[in-house]
Amino acid sequence: MSQQNDGYQFKGTGLTPKEKKWGEQRFSEYRINYPHLHKMSDLLILEELIYQEALHERLKEKISQTTRKQVISEKAEFPSHLQEDLKSSIDLQFRLKEKLGLFEDKKKLDAFRDLQETEEKFKQYRKENPDLFKVTCVQCAFPFYLKRRTVDYEPLTASWFKNKVLFNLPLFKKYLSGEPLSKKDMTEILGVSEDYIDWVIEKFMTDKKDTETSDEPSSDAEPQSHYEGDSATQTPAE
Repeated sequence: MSQQNDGYQFKGTGLTPKEKKWGEQRFSEYRINYPHLHKMSDLLILEELIYQEALHERLKEKISQTTRKQVISEKAEFPSHLQEDLKSSIDLQFRLKEKLGLFEDKKKLDAFRDLQETEEKFKQYRKENPDLFKVTCVQCAFPFYLKRRTVDYEPLTASWFKNKVLFNLPLFKKYLSGEPLSKKDMTEILGVSEDYIDWVIEKFMTDKKDTETSDEPSSDAEPQSHYEGDSATQTPAE
């Protein structure tokens, strides 16, 4: 997965050449294992953490040298100021790691990384297969691209619009004719099956004998899909 770090490069200011090389490797390891570290502010804190880790290694080496010079015994101790420096270094590293969210649930971090990897792969897939995401305007023939596959969809004309105007041809024809509205007319106007009309009446019309005085549809029920013909702007191809 490509790492986006806003062009940030590990500087290693204050470190020896050997420590800087180690720090660059450490920086890369953190970025790989904690993919949520991608903001500039996070990367600046991460560099400070690595700097403190390098100083911590220096301090441990200094303590090691000090103890080697002492006589090996149960009473051998290293200077108290080194103990304090070591404790302060550990505390500071802990606070920096906490600020970077390095103690978050590993499962959450892994899920975040998996999502990023999937997004990167899909982004590359779109670049390599543009025709699978292409849509052409039926009015002006202008091509554009979506972030979802369109190859398995076929364009259909919406029955409730004429260009950008709210319009339904069967409905206006019925209105101009002045004739009563039948179930067949309802199917043509809504672009659905007769079964759907029956289902809506049974589901929502509380007074089946007089639908004109029926209550409005309840908000907790969702009508089933029984579209036919040109009822939707885009439906999956069979």
